[in-house]
Amino acid sequence: MISEEDEIAIGTNLGMYLCKEFLEKHGQKIWVESVLGKSCNFKFYYTYV
Repeated sequence: MISEEDEIAIGTNLGMYLCKEFLEKHGQKIWVESVLGKSCNFKFYYTYV
């Protein structure tokens, strides 16, 4: 059974997909650092000239 909090967190990942496409299209990168059972950190590198 999924808790109400988890149900809110479940999504389509469309936002992450759009961020990835945008960053890669501009020669930048995005990655995830995670610790099993603890957390995930999504990081990106973007330079503005």
